Amino acid sequence: MSAIAGIWSFDGGTPAVPSCREMLQALRVYGGDDCAQYDSDSLSMGRCLLRLLPEDGFDRQPLSADGVTALVADVRLDNREEIAAGVGLSRQQTAVMADSEVLLAAWLRWREECVDHLSGAFSFAVWNQKEQHLFLARDHTGERPLFYASSGNNFAFSSMPKGLHRLPFVGAEVNEDYIARYLTLANIPIEQTVFRHMQRLPAGCSLRVRRDETKLSRYWRTDHLADLRLGSAAEYLECFREKFDRAVRVRLRTRGGIGAQLSGGLDSGAVAAGGSIARRRRPRTHLLYRGASPWI
Repeated sequence: MSAIAGIWSFDGGTPAVPSCREMLQALRVYGGDDCAQYDSDSLSMGRCLLRLLPEDGFDRQPLSADGVTALVADVRLDNREEIAAGVGLSRQQTAVMADSEVLLAAWLRWREECVDHLSGAFSFAVWNQKEQHLFLARDHTGERPLFYASSGNNFAFSSMPKGLHRLPFVGAEVNEDYIARYLTLANIPIEQTVFRHMQRLPAGCSLRVRRDETKLSRYWRTDHLADLRLGSAAEYLECFREKFDRAVRVRLRTRGGIGAQLSGGLDSGAVAAGGSIARRRRPRTHLLYRGASPWI
């Protein structure tokens, strides 16, 4: 994965630019191909890029648009074509656009509701300089991580905890309540982490940050999905196979070879088999065995 980080100093008391630079330096292990930073009066954010997708060669983050909007993202979009059609981008345009640029186009078209149009793995942050508003979001199942921390005069975010550890108002103090709940098998609040002054953005959620307000919202829920009613078991099987094959196929977009980790269950074996079929003309698929799989 790549990594993103940023800090907003509400009163300017914390030097945002060098603080963000320190955070990104801590995250370089997750993205050593390129590191870049966006700076405004009181906010600084950036990303460390690991080039995994074919289009990552076009990545120019941090991205800015309309003079007031800036975006950083760790993103893999599995429905690039659908988004492009929705925002009026041609195939020729998207051919030379990184997923982050397609995401920015979605933001400019739908703003915060863009999350309802995204499919894939992502965590991203959008800053509006004019409105002094920061928006964070994480993908539906939490494939890409995102952590945040706030004090009275600062808000910061990072793909991994080690980025936030560089900030004096965050540190690495252990959350004893988390440890106690973990050891006693008690329920742990979904936002809580092992670190006292750090929280996790839950999967399928967004966070709106202003100087005087921080609001967490869940944009994706499964209890609102309509039941699927088909006429026979064969139709259910056909529908599942179509959805499953597409889900595997869209995740094979890569600059290099494909790896599959087999855990011994039916699901990982099915994914490996489906991926092998989809890539049969490109024999660079590698299987990493962990245990035995009845599918092999």
